[in-house]
Parts: sequence; C-alpha cells; structure tokens
Amino acid sequence: MAKLAAGLPPEQLVGAENGEDTLRILAVLVQIDRNAEAQELARRALGALGAPVPCAEPEPCSARESLELFEDATDIVHGDRYWHEVQSTRRAFESPLVTGSPLDVVNAAVRSAWTCLDDDDPARACSHTRAAIGALPCPASWPILILVHVFALVASGERAELAALRAAELDTVQWHSRIRTHPSFLSGRVVLAESTMRAALAEVPVPATAGAPDEARDLGQTFAAVLAAASSSAPIDVDPVRGRTRRVRQGIMLAEAMGRAAQGDSVGARARLDEAFREPGSATWVPMALAIAPWVMVEPLLAIAAAMPEDHPARRILAVADYPVHRDRAC
Repeated sequence: MAKLAAGLPPEQLVGAENGEDTLRILAVLVQIDRNAEAQELARRALGALGAPVPCAEPEPCSARESLELFEDATDIVHGDRYWHEVQSTRRAFESPLVTGSPLDVVNAAVRSAWTCLDDDDPARACSHTRAAIGALPCPASWPILILVHVFALVASGERAELAALRAAELDTVQWHSRIRTHPSFLSGRVVLAESTMRAALAEVPVPATAGAPDEARDLGQTFAAVLAAASSSAPIDVDPVRGRTRRVRQGIMLAEAMGRAAQGDSVGARARLDEAFREPGSATWVPMALAIAPWVMVEPLLAIAAAMPEDHPARRILAVADYPVHRDRAC
C-alpha cells in the first residue's frame, strides 16, 4: 500500500475526493507503525494540496487540516518541534477531540497528550488519551495512542487504571497478535508501550522480539539497557541509539545518569545530565525516564540537578518530584 502511494504523482494523492483516499492509506500506515512511509505520504500529499484554507471548526474540516494535524503530532512525538511551534495550535484542543475520523481523534489526542506531558501535567494528558480510547472502536489498533496513554497513566500514578487498560485492551487478540502471533508487525512503539506497562505493573519488563523488525529489536534491547542502567553505574553503549528520536536519546542519557547518581558517581551523573540537555529544545521535553523509574532511583539525580546553576536546562527534571507518581514518596 505504501509503495503504491509512493509511486503516484502528487496530484493523484489528493484526487477528486480531496485527499480522503490518502487519509485512509495514512491511517493504515499509522496503525501498523510504518512511520517513515506515513510521514513521506503526508508530506507529498500536503505539497499537492496547495494553499491552506482557514477552518473555524473545532475539528479538522479538510484533508489538508487532517494531514497537518498528523504532521504536527508526529513532530511533537519525535521532539522535532516544541508544541508551541506547530501549525495546529490554531485549534487549541482545550477539550479532548472525540468526533471526526479515527485518525483525527488519535492525532489530536497524541498531540494534546504530549503537549500536556511537556507541560508537566500528566493528569490532563490522561484526560485526552482516555477520551480518545473511549471514542475508538478498537484502541489497541493504534499503538501511537496506546504508548502515550501508558506514559500518561504511569506519570499520573494510575496503576489501577493501567491494570484495567491491560485487561480491557492489551490482553486482546489485536494487541497480542502484534507481540506473539505476528512478530514481523512488532513495532518500536508496541515494544515501548508494553515494556513500560510491564515495568510499572512489576511484570517481566521486555517482550520477546525474536523475528521482529530491527527497530523493535533495537528498542527492546534499549529498554532493557535503560532498566539495567537505572540500577548500576555501567555506561550504555549510545552508538546504536544515535539515530533514534530526540526524546528517546534523552531518555537513555537520563537513565544512565540515574544509575550513576544512585551509585554515588555524581561526576558521571552530571556529565550525562549535561549531554541529555545539550540538544536545542531539550529542556521543554517531559523527562519521561524519571517518571517511569522508582523514586529511590530518581531522588539522587534530582539532588544533583538541584545543585546546578539556576539557568542550567537540566534543572527542568526537578518538576518530576511533583508528578503524582512520585508526589507521596517525594514528601
């Protein structure tokens, strides 16, 4: 499907139905986590649609607006742009979007949830993802939504709701087929969502990735390395993760910093903190690694960050002490 769309001239991507066929293809690509192909398809279709048409509706009212919402949500997820910079802030999504196409509902929830997480408001992030999951006929078919919902639940300390999500959606054939029955469809997002959920529920953390694509295997190994780094001072081999998204790279550096701090290596922890916040915009991203980790591992690193100069971007991690998942233990 992706190859077929890639071979079409740009004008045929939008066609007589104003891009609706393109949006259907895009939705399938998003569901199966074919990220590169989805981004390329959206980029080419946007180029063929010409000048934007202003829309005053609370939800996307054209193929262009749906495609722009997808692009904006993708950039926020990857950390390529801070949410204030995206075009779709003309639709603020103060309330969850639960009407429109499933792709619009998913992309609005993903963009809004990452926005809230970056604003250190995991409870509000949950309100967006929870509403989207309730509005979709099969939420487990959208790993991009499941991942941020799991993150938001963990950061909010909602372990009971996380267990309920597991029972209602992630113990279903739709989700299990991605992990066990058809490993070739196991994506990086599925691995991260499943691993985060298992770690939060004190289960065996990383699913088996034999037979999975390289990205899923690499992320499974990375998550295992992050868990190991959070309990030791051994450095992570960062070379395999240089090509990952900015958020993933930062999470790995923070995990290693936690491990070093917990082992008393304040110099090494400080060096990793410096590296974690070296990229432009990195101080605006939610430090998700510290929301997932237990407080006993987080506290020593926060003490190091608190001793840094007031203008150091790494002090951004101090906000996690107020996350619901850590609030009681931080007092």
